[in-house]
Amino acid sequence: MGRPKHEDIKVADITTGNCQQRWSYSDDALDEYTKAMKAGDKFPPVTIFRDDEGVNWLADGHHRHEAATQAGVETLKAVIKRGTERDAILFACGANNAHGIRRDSWDKRRAVPTLLHDDEWKNNSDRWIAEVCKVSHPFVGKVRKELEADQAEIAKRAAEREAASTGNVSS
Repeated sequence: MGRPKHEDIKVADITTGNCQQRWSYSDDALDEYTKAMKAGDKFPPVTIFRDDEGVNWLADGHHRHEAATQAGVETLKAVIKRGTERDAILFACGANNAHGIRRDSWDKRRAVPTLLHDDEWKNNSDRWIAEVCKVSHPFVGKVRKELEADQAEIAKRAAEREAASTGNVSS
């Protein structure tokens, strides 16, 4: 595969897609980053996955990307890796574990279900998902059980509605 390359990339050429794994942006961090970028401060590179069509999927650096947009900065330093939007999403699920704006429990609760709702990724072990999302495997097991319980409740309610609408209600 080779070593990822570093390059300057136009902010307008970066696609965020479904890669962001935070519940929301930190307004304080965005304000701070935007002011710093306007002042000319340098930031670490964002991480991009470039697919075969040349689409640049933003995997890590959403706050920096948004701040650059708000500050009118035209280019960002980027680490470019080969890969698809799915590769970027997988990378993003564990991003900011040890640097940048740390993830809170809500951010972790967004990343784990991203994998558990995916037709392919959900078949992996709790340990694999925990490693990707940089959380504990008991946490993944807990979230998996919660999601399964939610799905069971949804299915039960749908069956009850269907039975009520067709007059097949049992007492």
